Amino acid sequence: MSVESVVFHGWKDAWKLSNGACELIVVPAINRVMGFALSGGANLLWVSPDANGQVVPQDDHTWHNLGGDKVWPTQQSIWERYTDRKGWPPPHAFDCAPARAEPIPGGLRLTSVLDPDFGAISVREFVMDPTDAVVRIRQRFEKQRGDAVLMSVWSVTQVRQPDQSLLPHGSLLDGQPHRKLGEVAPECLSVHATAVALRSSETVNQKIGVTPNAAYDNGWVATLRRDLGTLFVQSHMLE
Repeated sequence: MSVESVVFHGWKDAWKLSNGACELIVVPAINRVMGFALSGGANLLWVSPDANGQVVPQDDHTWHNLGGDKVWPTQQSIWERYTDRKGWPPPHAFDCAPARAEPIPGGLRLTSVLDPDFGAISVREFVMDPTDAVVRIRQRFEKQRGDAVLMSVWSVTQVRQPDQSLLPHGSLLDGQPHRKLGEVAPECLSVHATAVALRSSETVNQKIGVTPNAAYDNGWVATLRRDLGTLFVQSHMLE
């Protein structure tokens, strides 16, 4: 496994982790992952075409939609309890403020600046599998000052448009193994024996979700890219 400094889409302080099977690009300047690919293959993550090394060192109360993978501290409706953002945009310290990167055995650690409203930092550790196209991400929030706050790890990943997005069945809601979180084009949604599939729509912004099942073993989401022959899977486990 190797870790090397690279220039990525204009970010001069990016880091590339490689194990011969896959590659991960971490950009500390915006506190997120901006690339994941099979070795020598195309990036599966979406990067804004206007990114060009853009950084946001100060909180300007604007959402900078740069793409990639990041972690937010809880759902939008709860941000309002601790910030003046009225639900949006995400807290700057966790979303895109410059972070600190440091090597760890097998990978890299990314530590955010202190968020003044939550009184916490985020810590994300990226460790490559020795041989397979797998990255293990251990992430947490560390409370450092202030009163107790309600937080949860919300991983947000923007991918290049897939042929289909897949979710496992969840506990039944009104007889369905999924929940519609807004308008969904009927022709884009299909329910299969163990999973729910959603295709992108040219006219509708769609969002669905699933609830945990009784065994709490349905914590995954996947996207299919037939042109690249890849199934990009994210799954989670609690420690």
